[in-house]
Amino acid sequence: MSFSLLRNILPESKAACLKHSLKAVFAPFITSIFIKMNRFLLLCLVVFLFAGFYRLKPESQIRKDPDFINLQNRWVDSVFNSLTPYQRLGQLFMVAAFSNKDMKHVKEIKELVTTYNIGGLIWMQGGPVRQGKLANYYQS
Repeated sequence: MSFSLLRNILPESKAACLKHSLKAVFAPFITSIFIKMNRFLLLCLVVFLFAGFYRLKPESQIRKDPDFINLQNRWVDSVFNSLTPYQRLGQLFMVAAFSNKDMKHVKEIKELVTTYNIGGLIWMQGGPVRQGKLANYYQS
């Protein structure tokens, strides 16, 4: 409520008394709010300045990948771009392959490799010699 409205409604002495009592009650709250706002704005300013200067690094400090990684990335990108969307989707899957199971399992895995171009095999149970022979068979 505006103090000019209070003057019209209340006599002068009561309006002045009410005005001073309102100031006495709300003054600490208002000043504490302004102090908190000033601290917050100062904190925001400091964070903004440090964030801006943090990104400015000299050219010598910018991390660059070694050349062999760039060559590998180019090869991977070229192979990936040559795949169809179904082959790209198949690359997301890894299948459990057991080297100690029968030929039915081997044929199922071979069909997954040839039909869906799965991304890889997770070898389960069996020895390394059998797994090596099956890996060569799946890649042929």
